[in-house]
Amino acid sequence: MVIMVYRSLSLPTNLIDELEKLGERLGLGYSSSADAVKDAIRRRIEELNAAVINRKNIKIAEGST
Repeated sequence: MVIMVYRSLSLPTNLIDELEKLGERLGLGYSSSADAVKDAIRRRIEELNAAVINRKNIKIAEGST
């Protein structure tokens, strides 16, 4: 059984308000603002990891020419 450990994070109220408004307008289906924030962070981490991999691949390609 995996036990999740959580940490608290404070965000400006205006960001949470904007997130909630967008979620309502777009019908994103998150059960809470926390779920929406977790998803956004997860997606951003994936983007940054892809950028790191892409940079490594570019350096490898430049080195092999």
